Amino acid sequence: MVCFSWLSTRKQIGVWRNDVTLWGAVLSHFPNDPLANYNAALALVKTGHLAEARVSAERAVNYSDPRTPQLPMARATLGAIYLKTHEYNLAIEQLQQAVKADGTLWAARYNLACTYARLGRPAEAYDELRA
Repeated sequence: MVCFSWLSTRKQIGVWRNDVTLWGAVLSHFPNDPLANYNAALALVKTGHLAEARVSAERAVNYSDPRTPQLPMARATLGAIYLKTHEYNLAIEQLQQAVKADGTLWAARYNLACTYARLGRPAEAYDELRA
């Protein structure tokens, strides 16, 4: 029994190496799980892998139940990815929906203001910052 536990643990060390490998392993078993995709997207954003993060964030949004509390956060993450990759119209769409669903997502509101500013819409940017 002890030997089995040790061997199982040893096999999992590579999976537990960091958040990217952990969530990648989860997604290999549950590719359509919205929470796993959301967490994978967060891990990938932190490591600068925006293209891969985008795929996971889009899956998190697409596979989430509309009543799920993490859906606004997934939208905010996807909006931030779109902002960082200069896809401003897509960013606005996701960030507006995130802020509408959860007005306490301050980073999403800030990113929405930044997106408006990048598009030359300072009045809307100011309104978001003021809110």
